[in-house]
Amino acid sequence: MRADKSAWWLGVVGAVLVPAAIWAGNLTVPHHFNAGDVISAAEVNENFAALQDAANVRRASVTFFTGEQKKSWGYNVGGFYDVPGRTATFVKQRPETALHVRYYDVFRSWPEATVRWTVLFNGAPCADPGNVVMPRQTYSQPTTVQTVEGYCRATQAGPLAAGPVALSVRLEPAVVDANSHYDVSTGAAGVQSFIEAEEVLLQ
Repeated sequence: MRADKSAWWLGVVGAVLVPAAIWAGNLTVPHHFNAGDVISAAEVNENFAALQDAANVRRASVTFFTGEQKKSWGYNVGGFYDVPGRTATFVKQRPETALHVRYYDVFRSWPEATVRWTVLFNGAPCADPGNVVMPRQTYSQPTTVQTVEGYCRATQAGPLAAGPVALSVRLEPAVVDANSHYDVSTGAAGVQSFIEAEEVLLQ
């Protein structure tokens, strides 16, 4: 009778542990378990807590735009231009999180324009982990429809705090010289562009 009880108990333990190991191994969580690993209740609970934490923080919002914004620069003129109609506000819930941003638009420059578009966070470029920028446009590639994507934890002013984060787009010459004349447009008639922001935890 004792042997039967022992076998029954081992079967119950195995039934609990194996599914937990398989469950954990199929997900990206703080701990990785291999099939057959014996894990504790505390480890299972920690994984559940991590999953719940990640699910709670992943919030996203999308702001849509329409219309074309044009800008011209003369020769030997530098500076920057904040693109009208390309702004959004995202409300961060937690101070330790980052923003995952996707900016989709139509980018055009001509005839010799070498320019770039940069996503700003509270009026400043991202410093951690790096700038969220559309690569330079030149005459050899006058029109591009593209999604600019990146992550931001902080600008030079410091980490992005909990609360409203103003998102905007800045246009500026990448090269300023006597041979450069800039005619640039952002967006196109009849084309819907957008900025999408999502709050995430970065490892």
